[in-house]
Amino acid sequence: MSVFFKLRRNIYFQNLNILLFITVLLFSFISLPHKAHSQESIVSSIIVDGNRRISTDTIINISKINPGSAYSPSQLNTALQNIKKSTFFKSANISLESNVLKISVTEKPTINSISFEGNYVLKDENLDELILSKERQTLSISKTEKDADKIASSYANSGRISATVEPKIIELSDNRVDLVFEINEGRITEVEKITFAGNRTFSDFRLKGIVATKQAGIFRKLIKSDTYVEDKLSFDKELLSRFYINKGYIDFNVKTSVELTRSKDAFLINYLITEGQKYSFGEITFNIGNVIIDKKYLHKLNKIKSGNAYDQRLITKLIEEIDIYLSKSGFNFVAPIPLITRNNKDFRMDVEIQLQETKKLFVERIEVEGNSTTLDEVIRLQFDFVEGDPFN
Repeated sequence: MSVFFKLRRNIYFQNLNILLFITVLLFSFISLPHKAHSQESIVSSIIVDGNRRISTDTIINISKINPGSAYSPSQLNTALQNIKKSTFFKSANISLESNVLKISVTEKPTINSISFEGNYVLKDENLDELILSKERQTLSISKTEKDADKIASSYANSGRISATVEPKIIELSDNRVDLVFEINEGRITEVEKITFAGNRTFSDFRLKGIVATKQAGIFRKLIKSDTYVEDKLSFDKELLSRFYINKGYIDFNVKTSVELTRSKDAFLINYLITEGQKYSFGEITFNIGNVIIDKKYLHKLNKIKSGNAYDQRLITKLIEEIDIYLSKSGFNFVAPIPLITRNNKDFRMDVEIQLQETKKLFVERIEVEGNSTTLDEVIRLQFDFVEGDPFN
């Protein structure tokens, strides 16, 4: 019996300990919201200090704090960050004493004037249009740095890649500053030499006549095409592509390699060319579909000869001539569509011109604007179409 009672007593005390643990745990959860609430403070009023140009109401609105409400430390920190993120202040601080919130700020200065020094190639009015900073605006260091980069880029586009721009800030009274951009324009960076690699069909001399960038020569003072401009390289690549593709090299590709000379006062440009295989015109056929038209006349319009080097421009010209013929013949809603088939075995491009019916569109109204001297009727007499005609 003693063993039995001892076992019951142990079970009783174990259950009692579990009950006490659960009770303490429940009370701790109940007390948590009260503790969090106790960390909040009631803001009875707000005082703003240090502001001269920015109004007190504006600063309070930026902070997003309203007098009479309860705020936790994290919410007050968020309010401080809101003020700092605005573009008006160099520094800001928030303190809370006796339910009075004090916001202390130091405003950024305003720009009194903007000037440029050392610029001769680009005029003040041209530079003023480039920059984001303006007079009577709040000074922004990041904005002035971007302005300096824009000015330097403008000089680089004119061939002066060594140009440097340094913004200077001159402090004045009443929290104002003068902004000065000190410019060293540098000298024009020339293209000393242009070379080509991979060109088998056309000589370097021929290709140099295609690109817009030229080598520096004895007439460098008169010819500005020898100036190195990075954006012009993209245009040169486009010129080379057009030249080769119009000669039948439809897979043509070109890359550029640019290096500075040892003295770092000129550039060496190399065009890396992949010509590919030359293609010629194969069969030129016409598919008129359901259009009742003289197919023989379409063949007469065709000046493309099979076996000649493939040239996209000849197809475009043929399409334009067929389109004019269709319009004059009364086929207003029929369009010639070229279908090009590539034959890699014979290196030929077969072309089929399909006549397809298009959506019927009409000219509803013709409006003439800007004619202060000549009447509408006089201008309309020069048109080949009037309102209500099919649109082509």
